[in-house]
Amino acid sequence: MLAEFELIGRVARITDLRDRGGATQYLVSLATTKSWKDDSGDWQEKSSFHTLTVYRGLEWLAEHIAVGDLVRVAGD
Repeated sequence: MLAEFELIGRVARITDLRDRGGATQYLVSLATTKSWKDDSGDWQEKSSFHTLTVYRGLEWLAEHIAVGDLVRVAGD
């Protein structure tokens, strides 16, 4: 069984962390929003925040994004 995901949202925060070996890891907070019409026809919204850990050769990705950028993350 394979679990796949896709997140599309705006970067809310980027935090860089350095481990004891000197390698840099980044924590990227991604805000996603779901919109829908309820039974009465009014628009509703729900925002969720996801924390992504970026490391092992992908650090350059975190170094080229900024708060407010629209990003898509997909994986399995």
